[in-house]
This record gives sequence, C-alpha cells and structure tokens, in this order.
Amino acid sequence: MDGRVVHARGGDRSGYRPVRSVLCGSSEPSSSQQCTSQPWTIVEALLRLHAFNTLYIADLDAIRGRVDNLSCVLDIHHRYPALEIWLDDGLYTAPPALRRRAPDGRIRLVVGSESVTHPHLPEMRALFAGADAPVLSLDFQAGAFVGPPDLLTDIARWPPRVMIMSLARVGSGTGPDLDRLLRFAARSPHTEWYVGGGVRHADDLHALASAGARGALVASALHSGVVGARELAEFSREERV
Repeated sequence: MDGRVVHARGGDRSGYRPVRSVLCGSSEPSSSQQCTSQPWTIVEALLRLHAFNTLYIADLDAIRGRVDNLSCVLDIHHRYPALEIWLDDGLYTAPPALRRRAPDGRIRLVVGSESVTHPHLPEMRALFAGADAPVLSLDFQAGAFVGPPDLLTDIARWPPRVMIMSLARVGSGTGPDLDRLLRFAARSPHTEWYVGGGVRHADDLHALASAGARGALVASALHSGVVGARELAEFSREERV
C-alpha cells in the first residue's frame, strides 16, 4: 500500500501501517535497517527464512480503486522467476493484460469475491473454467460473506483452487476459521482449499492441514517470529508448506 508492505489487521485497511518484522525491521522508506524500503527486500527475507514456492500479494491500492502496483509485482517476478505469485488486485488488471506482461504464467490472479459484482459473474465463470484459472477468494467480514450470493453457492463453477478469506481474522492472532473450512471442504472435497486469516503458530498449520487445507497465509506469524525456520522445516517434513 503506497509502495510499502503493510501489516494487515482485521480488514480495516485505513488503519494498516508499514510492517514491523523480526526478519527485516520495517517497510518504511526512511528506515536505515536492511530490507526495508523495497517490497522485494521483504520477499528476499522471507526466502532466506524458508524456500517458499508461492507468494500471495494483495495490492491494496488497486483493490481500493486508486492505482495499481503491478510494476512492483513484476519486479518481484523478474527477480524470483521460480516463485509463483498469487495476485489479488481487485480485478484492476485484466487477465489478458497480465498474460502479456507475465507470459510464463507465474503470476496467477486471485479473484476476491468482495471485488465481484453481478455484471462480472459471467466473465468470472468463464475465467474459472479456463486452463489457467485464477484462485477464487471467498471473502468474509464479521462472519458474513462479501460478494454476490451466487458466487458462494454455485460450487460447480468454482475454479480448482479456492481460498477462505476471513478478513476480520487477518493479522489478529485469533486463530483460523477451522469450522468454516470443514464445512466447505465437506461440500466440495475435490477443491484445493486455502485459508487466509488468523494463523497464530505451527499448531494452527497442522490443524488446517488435518481439516483439508492445502495451504494458508502466514505472514503475521512469520513477521512476529512465532513461526520460524525450525517450525517451517518441521511442518514441511510432516505435511507441506
């Protein structure tokens, strides 16, 4: 947001501040500490911690309809071509335009339900049926679904990968929404499920894996140091990360 990596908390984007991380200080451009002024340096710090293969980026400026940070995302992509980037930019970038800028397909769009309106639905359903389908993020705020109701109920038209995004839990340390994951996984057992919001520690990762999740967003736990290299290595051996 505004060219900086911020710490998302509770979905109140107006209150987000530059991230303070045990990995690299902060993301304030004025900071003199290493890996602070450029988002790619935060990525570098994360990759020093663990050999992640996927990076989730929410372009909050684009989601809020201001200006996109695609040039920054492309810079990260070019610096780390083996890393698959999942990008939620609020449908700011049209899929054909993204394919032209990143023809190798290593930047995958995330379609957040909060950004989808009813007129968008036919277009989204066509995208979900494509070979390089985006990830669908089912967004919830205070327990309520944010987006067109049809998008929540039309399971047959979901793409292969779906994320349950609990916005109020993001950065909260209150724990992931396991109950919601279990309910959705029972409804669509062949979907690859991912979870965003609330992960506190390695035990949460194990619980999510046991409940059927293929992955989870863990930035807050990493930047706080609660989940470190040892926990990630152990989880990778036992499950997946």
